[in-house]
Amino acid sequence: AVAGAPDDAGALFALGSFYLRRADTFPKAQKQLLLAARNGAASPSPFALLGCWYERKGDAGRAAGCFSKALALDPGHPVAGRGLHRLRPEDARRLCAAAVDGSSPVNGWAWKILGEQAAADGDDTYASTCFQQALFRGDVEGAGDGELGYFYRPLADADAAVPYSERAALWAQLAGCYGRMGKLSAAVQAYAEASTVADGHLPSGVLCQWAQVEQGLGSHDEAFDKCKQVMREDPQNLEAACCAGIGGLAIAKRHHGEGKFSLARQWLQDGVAILRGAVDGAREASDVCASPTAFKILGDLYTFGASLPYFVFREDADAHPPLHAHEFGPVLAFVQQGEQAYRSVLQLERACDLDSVEMAIAAYDLGVNHFLQARLLATSEDGSGGGDRLDILDGAADGPSEGPSVARALRLSVASFLASVGAEPLFAPAWCGLGCALADASPVLAQHCLCRSLQLDRASHLSWANLSMLYVEHGADGAEEALDALTQVADSPLCWIGRGLLMESKSADFESAADAYRSALQVSQHPEALLGLSMTCRKRTLARDETGADDADENAYITSMEYNARLECNNSVRMYLSTGSKNMGTSLRNELLALEEEIVRGMEPALLSGSVQTVQQQLAFFENVRRENEDETQSSETKQAFDTVKECLAIISGAESQEIQEAEATTNTDASNAVSMEEPDDTGAADEDKETDEGDAEKKDSTDPVLLLRRAEDMAKEGTDQYARARDTAVRAYDAFHRRLLDTAAVSSAEEGADGYQKPAVPVPVDAAHISRASALVHWLSGCSERGGGGDGTAPVRASLRLQVALMMDPGNPLAVAGLV
Repeated sequence: AVAGAPDDAGALFALGSFYLRRADTFPKAQKQLLLAARNGAASPSPFALLGCWYERKGDAGRAAGCFSKALALDPGHPVAGRGLHRLRPEDARRLCAAAVDGSSPVNGWAWKILGEQAAADGDDTYASTCFQQALFRGDVEGAGDGELGYFYRPLADADAAVPYSERAALWAQLAGCYGRMGKLSAAVQAYAEASTVADGHLPSGVLCQWAQVEQGLGSHDEAFDKCKQVMREDPQNLEAACCAGIGGLAIAKRHHGEGKFSLARQWLQDGVAILRGAVDGAREASDVCASPTAFKILGDLYTFGASLPYFVFREDADAHPPLHAHEFGPVLAFVQQGEQAYRSVLQLERACDLDSVEMAIAAYDLGVNHFLQARLLATSEDGSGGGDRLDILDGAADGPSEGPSVARALRLSVASFLASVGAEPLFAPAWCGLGCALADASPVLAQHCLCRSLQLDRASHLSWANLSMLYVEHGADGAEEALDALTQVADSPLCWIGRGLLMESKSADFESAADAYRSALQVSQHPEALLGLSMTCRKRTLARDETGADDADENAYITSMEYNARLECNNSVRMYLSTGSKNMGTSLRNELLALEEEIVRGMEPALLSGSVQTVQQQLAFFENVRRENEDETQSSETKQAFDTVKECLAIISGAESQEIQEAEATTNTDASNAVSMEEPDDTGAADEDKETDEGDAEKKDSTDPVLLLRRAEDMAKEGTDQYARARDTAVRAYDAFHRRLLDTAAVSSAEEGADGYQKPAVPVPVDAAHISRASALVHWLSGCSERGGGGDGTAPVRASLRLQVALMMDPGNPLAVAGLV
């Protein structure tokens, strides 16, 4: 084409552009582009490509001149604009202002530069507008397409692979603006678009920013996956490691709130493993100043382990925790590693030039860790706590040779909180932590510290909560006002726990206290709320028993309500222990409640004696622990509690022996009566009396379901020839129980009370265990009848229904359980 028309500017430009793309013909490109510029003086593209040629040769002056000439002809030219911006970035604002004034469809480069400058100046609103304009311009939307797309980048980099296009970068920059503006959902969508454009190959920095935005939305699982993606390519990336640590901690907290303690521990360990690798890599690279944040997050992961039950740190974490296991060593060792991480932050003060606020936060975190260690030591049963309460007010901390103790941990906690206050006196959390550490040794000093914290931050719910609990514990007058203030700043379960404690201690209103603990459990499954509910349920039961009720109807209602209270109490204690909260009193109380439940269900004396022996063994174990840990500060309530438990067990054992004797006596009496009924009487009067007695007994048996049930059980024991009669009698007993509950004739009549009002009629109470026994017996005898050939074909179905009723009424019925198996 050039040979046929040597003056054709278009042909000359096409040939020069072709030469410019290839290294072997690169020198020839200048001549063809010069001829094209001379013959097509009104076209900016030849001048723009000449600028690229001179830039590649290293002649920045001539390159800038050619770019300027092209922009003079077309202010929005994409090649000339990008080229001149590379050479003279100080003129970018003027060049871009001229480019966007026109209506050029390819001035996306100018909008992009303006957006970057606005983002650097902090104007994310205008920056997002510029990025949106750039995304819909032809030079960005179809970057790399067309005859000029190859020259958007410097010729030295034109042939290099581009996994991250300009369009993907614009979407990422727009997402960053949305994230800083608080438009997190829009930011996630923009990052997703950037990933689509880049075919999933986003830079690590962009992935970390995306993960941070998802963490802001609560999508911690997705954020953690993105951080792990970065860590697979760069295991020492501290930014991704810190983001993964934050995500792992948040997920662990979520699982902890859901009661999934083993999963929470696993997430903590995963976050620790990632952060450990990144921190070790930073140390090897001598980049210690990049690791304070990583050490802080690492300490947070270790410290949160104190919130998990002790048994999840065992190898058999999924097994049911033993009642009196000394298993606090693993969790304590885990938390102590957090102490080492926080100390590493404090050691970087001079090397990394940390400011006073950062030092205060690090010292505060260390104080919290020591305080949680003290709580673990005090909760454990192996006696690692102890010492005078005022020991924590001593001067220097103990040396490393001293073993772990509650007093030592509290002293270290107080020292750390004081260091935090010294670094930044206006740091409110440090005053709050100091008040908590001093609460046991000096309540007055603790009150001062908590009030100082509230002076600095009136909205601190932790300060209000601890101050209110301090007032409640010591019976101070300001307890209710502090609880009211806590209610105003946060929806905390401690609001209701504190009110429940006040109702117990001041007015002995156990019903209202139980309601308060139930309200606390609606906020969260706080262990102290569970324990308080179990205690008030039992106290409420005792209070009603002391009032007494002579009326049968009132007794029926009270029996039903007391059954529900006992059930709620047992469930609350079990849930309390399942959270990992552990103390000797509650563990022993749980066993006593289980023993009480067995007594109520009417367990066989032989089995009951085994349960009593188990409780006695555990009581002996706890007494040994108490003797080992006994000191001057221990109150006499513990000894009194153990003595009370012994008395209860003695009463139970005595009642059990009496029950066995009565059962044997009843058996002997029934056998004697049976023999006397078989002996004939020679006198007519004796025969008449015998017939009368038998008629009365038969009449009573036909109306009393309990007697019918016992009669059916006795028949079943006599042999197979009595199975049919026993089954019919068991059915009659089952129907009699239902009639007693449902029939109007079996409902007690209304009576007039002392105040003149009619008392409501109520059903006669029926023990669910009796209905379960009758139903299970019918099921068993129906199966025997079917095997004997006496069934009607529908017996298996009816028996199955009877079995379901028996299990629902009493899941512990051995005959029903055997039928189920």
